[in-house]
Amino acid sequence: MKEFRLVIYMNAPASRGFYGARNAASPLAYSYHLANNKRKNRKVFLGGPIKLSGLGKYHDSVNDALKASKPLDLRKPLACDGEQIRISDTAFIYQNDDPLLSNTKSGIYWLAKIDKIRLPESFLKEDWDKFTLDAVKIGRQARLGEKPDNRAGEPRILASRLYKLERPLDMTKLKVFKTGSDKKKRFWDDGKLGIPHQNAFVHMTPDEWEKFDAEFEIKSEMPEEVKIEELIDSQIKHCHISESLVHEMLKIMFASKGWWVNYELPIRGKVKGRIDFLVKRDPKDPWRVVEVKLDDNPTAVTQLDDYIKSIKHEVRELKKQIIWIPISGHYGKGKATKR
Repeated sequence: MKEFRLVIYMNAPASRGFYGARNAASPLAYSYHLANNKRKNRKVFLGGPIKLSGLGKYHDSVNDALKASKPLDLRKPLACDGEQIRISDTAFIYQNDDPLLSNTKSGIYWLAKIDKIRLPESFLKEDWDKFTLDAVKIGRQARLGEKPDNRAGEPRILASRLYKLERPLDMTKLKVFKTGSDKKKRFWDDGKLGIPHQNAFVHMTPDEWEKFDAEFEIKSEMPEEVKIEELIDSQIKHCHISESLVHEMLKIMFASKGWWVNYELPIRGKVKGRIDFLVKRDPKDPWRVVEVKLDDNPTAVTQLDDYIKSIKHEVRELKKQIIWIPISGHYGKGKATKR
């Protein structure tokens, strides 16, 4: 029997355009969402829609099963043309970068425990309200004021646990099937993904997965989520205090609160530069520009003021409402505030 595990891609370079901004491209934000969710059944929609890529000749059988009234039962085998396969409730998260953690090379650093794989229209409205990442809710309401884009035909993942690995997995051991066939190819070959877009289903036999899990110390019961205090403490212990370190600590803190956050956003128009942080704490909160300085800097408030004026000027020139306003600004050390 073949057991398939989903590999979800979270690719940071494109994350600026996500509804949830940079948080929506980092497993850390989803982990914090689960940790801060006070509901008895803690879950979160993990990323966006997925494709049934890497399943080869088993694609149609899995697709037909998803179209049935019930979600896939991740505990039982699925009949496929006289064979049996299983879709595992263990998933991997591949990153080519992490927008909230520096020095992350391409690799699989996180595991997720899948609760459900279903077509979006099969979820209740209450599910979308309860289990969507907070930053995604903020971004969607602020930018479009729309309900969730259900995009029929593209399954969604509901996860109940995320776990950061001590070391990345060996991706060269993972295999995928070519489209519509039983021919195998490598998931990761010569520094490139065998299936480059969105996600892939990788496979092994249950015995092979058992050996793989033992080698990388993957346990059936995942430990508790990442603790923000421990993460920031480890960053401080192993790094010299610098502006980039403060930036990283702020990213982690903003993500832990569920806020919408983008950073290093270019400013066009009369004043050119880059915003350190653009933050929104909830749908009704104003957009806030945060400029970080380690030392006293007499030009910081002027710089921040110029950024805000430039943004508002750009909005007026475009003659349309975009996500930049209303806006407030904060100087990083708390010595000056501009609204």
